[in-house]
Amino acid sequence: MVEGGDQIRKMDWESVGGILQQGGTIIGTARSEAFRTHEGRRKAALNLIQLGIDGLIVIGGDGSLTGAYIFREEVARFNIGAHSNGQISAEIGAAHPTCSSSEWSVP
Repeated sequence: MVEGGDQIRKMDWESVGGILQQGGTIIGTARSEAFRTHEGRRKAALNLIQLGIDGLIVIGGDGSLTGAYIFREEVARFNIGAHSNGQISAEIGAAHPTCSSSEWSVP
């Protein structure tokens, strides 16, 4: 998510078939030092918003869920900041209105 570009792509069953023994790293989901920083999470949020992605399903252990929780807390502020700084278009900002963190659920 942090790198964006072609690192974020649509996948289907055929894309991930037969990779069970290889783990998430084969699809680019290895630990990310950049995502552990505020700036890295901001970049990830912008990349997702620019692609029209407004939801995530997080599968993993404590680290994955902790990262998702922090991201959820920050994502609303990222959208506001991105829109006001011209980093996303007004159309994209309108299509993905900021929601408060209380509207996001965490398992």
